[in-house]
Amino acid sequence: MNAAARHRTLSILLLLLVYLGGALGMITYLLYGSFNAIPRELDEAARLDGAGHFRIFFSILLPLCRPLIAVVALLVFLSTVGEYGIASIVLTTPEVKTVAV
Repeated sequence: MNAAARHRTLSILLLLLVYLGGALGMITYLLYGSFNAIPRELDEAARLDGAGHFRIFFSILLPLCRPLIAVVALLVFLSTVGEYGIASIVLTTPEVKTVAV
């Protein structure tokens, strides 16, 4: 592997790490806190009524987390808009630049 190919690969990996380190950690923390705030009694009551795992998740838990899911969607949208600044700094060669740059 020549130096140019190594530089391209390193640039793409660096950009991937920046994206994963920033947004993914925050979004996971937000969703984790939101799902832990839902009382376990709702889950247990649904199990007693005969609901399975998927039914509990899609019928009870997901509707309760709709506001947080909207916030997460907004944050993801804003991070993709802000992608231009990060990608233009990290990706320097024209071969590896993203569509936004």
